[in-house]
Amino acid sequence: MMIISSMLIQTSSDIFELNMGQSGRMRLVNIYIKKMKKMIKKLLSKIFYLFSNTYKKDQIEKYLSKSKDLYDLEYRQKELSKNNNFNFF
Repeated sequence: MMIISSMLIQTSSDIFELNMGQSGRMRLVNIYIKKMKKMIKKLLSKIFYLFSNTYKKDQIEKYLSKSKDLYDLEYRQKELSKNNNFNFF
């Protein structure tokens, strides 16, 4: 039974390849290349964002937005200015 099922799988894949032809394979390769380019572009944009000043500004803004009152906000601003991390604005 196993031999027959493996033969059926092989023959069905062969039929698929025969029906697909050269142009079908090229279309699949082109789709694959487009997807890879899109993934690489997305990955590089995230990496550049992590090393940009925009990322640092966003982190500072998140940190400051977590303050509970005006006193806490001023305290956080002083903390950032002491560490020289507040000069991005």
